[in-house]
Amino acid sequence: MFDQSATLLNEVDKISTHTKETNVKTPRSALPRLTERTGILHAEYARIAKKGHSVVLRKREEERVVPHASLTAIFAGPGTSITRDAAMLLADAGVTVLWTGSGGVRAYGSVTPLASKANLHLRQVKVWADDEARRKAAIHLYSLRFPHESLSADVLISHLRSREGSRVRTAYRDIASEYGLHWDGRNTDIRTADPLNRALTLATQCLYGATTASILALGCAPSLGIIHTGHPLALSFDLADLFKLDVAYRVACDLVSTGRDAERSIREEMNVAMRRERVLARSVAAIYATLEVAVPRVEEIDVEDLRLWSDEDVVPAGTNYATAPEVW
Repeated sequence: MFDQSATLLNEVDKISTHTKETNVKTPRSALPRLTERTGILHAEYARIAKKGHSVVLRKREEERVVPHASLTAIFAGPGTSITRDAAMLLADAGVTVLWTGSGGVRAYGSVTPLASKANLHLRQVKVWADDEARRKAAIHLYSLRFPHESLSADVLISHLRSREGSRVRTAYRDIASEYGLHWDGRNTDIRTADPLNRALTLATQCLYGATTASILALGCAPSLGIIHTGHPLALSFDLADLFKLDVAYRVACDLVSTGRDAERSIREEMNVAMRRERVLARSVAAIYATLEVAVPRVEEIDVEDLRLWSDEDVVPAGTNYATAPEVW
């Protein structure tokens, strides 16, 4: 029988090889940037707790130190609990915790660290609410899927959507052929899907988790999508589509063509593939570029960012604006 406990602890050990955990609290300015973090940890039937200034994962009688400062997110699956102190330590390190179903399939909620700035979220809302700005952002996202073309500013979104559909359909067939597989079309029902579709669904869920974690870590809203709309993870889908073929689909094809069990191997293989293809770094870059915001050199909290709004002006906070004696 497949030993989930051993697999989970091995996963922690593999992630740990990319970082060195200490028992000293790390200043926020010294934490790895989101784009430099190594991956995502999936936990099932485990307890996540704080020990000293470290986060530990306990499974049965074993315990491992989790390199939380180098993680983007922790997927907390069935049977997983987390202590308040561990949650606070993860939030301080900028790690998102997502509550998921078995194998990381389907996300039910998240514990998100407070972003250090709100400017990116405010910009996202402006782009999302303005039809012309949103159209421009959508064209940019489509242009990332057609990197060798220069898309006209007046191109119809419906035309790009049609071209994207044709591109994906052809790619599904051609990539499957590279691995000696036959593609019969997409089936997202994991209960009735063939092995390739089932593996693709599992891989895609991992990808959605990574893009969602990137969005939340930057202080943006996953629900305010540019191309996708009407779903809590609309923006996550926008970003995931940039990597679905070259990351999720190729991982799925490789697992099925070599006869491996997707449910056993998909998470580890996706972590490796997402690091190799720099999914987190490219997701962050795509968000900034789509919203037309320059990537900051250092992400620090700046008290001057906090301001007071009125119908006349926006003024700095932390100032008493009384112009007359107080009346009680």
